[in-house]
Amino acid sequence: MSDTVICGAGIGGLATALALAKAGFSSLVLEKSDQLGEVGAGIQLAPNAFKALDRLGVAAAVQATAVQIDAIELRDMVSDEALVRFDTGVEFVSAYGFPYAVAHRAHLHEILLNACRLSGRVRIETGCEVVAVENGSSDSEVILRDERRFRADILVGADGINSIIRKFLISGEEPRLAGHTIYRTLIPVEIVPPELRRAQVTLWAGPHAHAVAYPISSGRLINLAITVDDGCYIPARGISVELMAVRSALSDVAGSLATLLSLSEKWLRWTLADRPPTPGWSVGCATLVGDAAHATLQYLAQGAALALEDALVLMEELSKTPNDVSSAMLNYESRRFSRTSSVQILSRAICESVYHATGTAADVRNTALKIMNQEQIRMKTHWLYGSSDDSYAHI
Repeated sequence: MSDTVICGAGIGGLATALALAKAGFSSLVLEKSDQLGEVGAGIQLAPNAFKALDRLGVAAAVQATAVQIDAIELRDMVSDEALVRFDTGVEFVSAYGFPYAVAHRAHLHEILLNACRLSGRVRIETGCEVVAVENGSSDSEVILRDERRFRADILVGADGINSIIRKFLISGEEPRLAGHTIYRTLIPVEIVPPELRRAQVTLWAGPHAHAVAYPISSGRLINLAITVDDGCYIPARGISVELMAVRSALSDVAGSLATLLSLSEKWLRWTLADRPPTPGWSVGCATLVGDAAHATLQYLAQGAALALEDALVLMEELSKTPNDVSSAMLNYESRRFSRTSSVQILSRAICESVYHATGTAADVRNTALKIMNQEQIRMKTHWLYGSSDDSYAHI
């Protein structure tokens, strides 16, 4: 088999290594950080994510600590009025074959890491900062800051939104900051009022802001995230802030969200960014997966799911033409581009029209959502959770 180098040991990189291992490819995964781990807290896993995890052989392990939710509910942030509730219980699972669940990112990462190690085909090296790539038509060479070099017949950039590998494949702009700040915290469930411990994803939509809460870690913690359209274009990643900073960033907050907000004094702050859909992320024997290829805002909760799908489609294409890696890379991108672009575009649009709407637009949103039935919601989400298009059908 070819020499495969994957840059980045996050969820996308490990999923790619695991998928390739199942097809008989051995991989070297290079991680910039000295320690392996995943930054962040909660993660939503829709049926398409679980479909990919099942093919990777880790769905059962993920479900063991994840919380299967019964519904996704959207409320008005100012009045706390329930606008719409999408049932994700028995009928939903029957329709898609997999649940909608929520989990801790670190748990998902650990499960993928352990599966890679058990495969016997994945070697991971930490403290490996890539500074340059020499990419040819038939092989590539990755150059580290300490001047070590690694040759690759297959090179995969899984190094996130600020991907170094991407810079050597696509000439383009830096990630675009959205002007949105997200504040995240974890709340021990024992201090949460019983009526707010439901096994559901609850979202609150407000003027220039929204919030989301759900249980993780087998229900022991409540993940709470608040996103504010504050016009901040200064990059920030995991900066500690106090509750006062979160309160000052919000306008009116009522009812259940106000209760949850008061339960945690310690928060972490990030600024959000994405990229516009850009073709050309497969060149020669090199390609990109996950945020390195198609970074998206979080408003459809599909970032990790797309990376998991990428891993399997890439594996399929390399398995079809192992002696023609360049064609495999181009076919992989061709299968993925329409779907990933749709998620990128809609994630931006839904923020403005639903989550952060103001004034008359918010009134129109509330009226439209209140009259939606379950079938109408399913019709709007089926392309995402159970599409039969080519990018998904083989997953």
